[in-house]
Amino acid sequence: MDKIIEVVGLKNHKKKYMYELSGGEQQRVSIARALAKKPSIMFADEPTGALDEKTGKIVLETLVRANNKLNTTMIIVTHNPGIAQIGDRVLHVNSGCIDKVIINEKRIPPQDIPWG
Repeated sequence: MDKIIEVVGLKNHKKKYMYELSGGEQQRVSIARALAKKPSIMFADEPTGALDEKTGKIVLETLVRANNKLNTTMIIVTHNPGIAQIGDRVLHVNSGCIDKVIINEKRIPPQDIPWG
């Protein structure tokens, strides 16, 4: 569990209660809880939807670290086209059908994505 806490960047907040954490930190606790079950695939539906840009990018960096360090496949659902640039593959869905698949040759780090 300590590795997961480190991956989500909450090592210094390990002893805090939820009410003592910011919205982004609470989101990362939720990610840690999901990762504790050691999933091979994790679905994140609008993980940055209620967050400001700075905090949203921190949460996305957490998902990228989990993907890289824990080998967890991340499926991120978003309406923000900038977020798509962090993925290996981007699937565009229209009316419940996949209408386009893009293989992303040049992933960019979350801190560099254009926001909104």
